[in-house]
This record gives sequence, C-alpha cells and structure tokens, in this order.
Amino acid sequence: VFRPTSLTTMPFNYSQVHSVGVQATFRMIETQQYGLQGNDLDKQAADTVAEQFVTMEQEMIHGDRFAGTSAIPAQQGGVFDFVTATNGAQVTDLSGAALVRSDIDDELENLFYSVGGDKMAKTIVISAWGKRKLSSFFSGAERLGPGTGQTAGIVVDRLNTDFGVLDILMHTAVRQDELYILRRENHRMGHHGTLGRPQLRQLPPSSTGPRVQQAFYADVASIHSGPRAEARILGFSTTT
Repeated sequence: VFRPTSLTTMPFNYSQVHSVGVQATFRMIETQQYGLQGNDLDKQAADTVAEQFVTMEQEMIHGDRFAGTSAIPAQQGGVFDFVTATNGAQVTDLSGAALVRSDIDDELENLFYSVGGDKMAKTIVISAWGKRKLSSFFSGAERLGPGTGQTAGIVVDRLNTDFGVLDILMHTAVRQDELYILRRENHRMGHHGTLGRPQLRQLPPSSTGPRVQQAFYADVASIHSGPRAEARILGFSTTT
C-alpha cells in the first residue's frame, strides 16, 4: 500500500554562514614551537576548521531555525526542528522513565503503519548513554571471548527487529536523554554555489600590525524531509 509522506505545510529551512577568523604575528609564524608541526597560524587554522565541521554536525541535529535580524544572522534548523509531532513524526516523551526495548519497537510499529516498511526510518541516532542502555538490553547474551578469556562485552551496532535491520549511530550532537529514528535519505546538508563551499580564505594584510590573517568561511543549509517516516524518543532516564 502506498502511503505518501509529502507535507505541504513543512517550513522551509534557512541557510547559515560560518565565518571565523584566525591570525598570527610575523614573529609567531617564524617561531618554531616545541611539539608543534608547522607554525602557530597553521595550528590555529587546523583547529578552527575542525571545530567548525563539528559545529555543522551539531547544527544538523539540534540547529535552531531562525530567520535572523539586523543584529543576529539567520540560522539553519536541524532534525530537532523538523522531526516533530506537529510535522507528523512519532514523538514519545518518557518523562524520566528508563528506556526499554519495547519503547523502540512501539515507535517502529507506528512508523510501519504510518508509511510502510519500505519508507520507514532504518537508522537510530543516539547519545552515548542511550547507546550503553540499548546495548544493555542484550547483556544476557554476553560471553567471554575465545582464547584467553580476557575479552568480554556486548556492543550493538545493528538492531534486528520485526520491521527490518536498523543501524545504530552514536553521536555527541544528540542529547543524553534522547534518540532519533531517522531515514538517512531524508536529511542532507549542502553549500551555496562555489563560494559557499567550506574553505579557508587568505585575508588582506592587517592594518593594525605585522600579522597574517585567515578566515574559515562556509554558507551552508540542510534539508529535512519526510518526518512521518521518523521518530524521536526523549526524556528517558540517564541513571537507570
């Protein structure tokens, strides 16, 4: 049975500019520092690029959709803004109760009847605590490893269910008390043209002193579609 997931009432997303500058004096650039490969500017630039890509990953999940003002730039919304009950997603608040296997199975069953097995989400994106809790569901299957018997433990990266096999992805962008069941094809991030591509740009010479200036720049936006095929479980206990 075909079950459409298109929603004409879904809000469009905004793009978000990342612009972060780094600089170093001529002296620092020419000074070789112990334990540092390259110069001080190289180190700052590498750290900034890494931090900005982590930030974009966090925006993909928990970005706060905002149109922007004359004082505050526009911000892109993440999964949090679009996978909502208002948009047709299955959302369950456990209000501090412990997460159990049936909570996940119930959501999968709801998705199965909502959009069908072929179109429903097949990836769980989860916090570190949630991943530990999910793995603990199968602690009864734990056995010592072969050979010396010094290896033991249960790590679950794929979950076999009546509704298909789900991949499990642990990510720091997800809150400790929540998980998302997502369809990967429904979420994408891209940049505007060639100038919006994430890049490290050389800036004109400083007018305030002998220093070199660079800036990380990116103009990106994400697309989140088909929330009826997805689910969110939030508010579960992070102690039990």
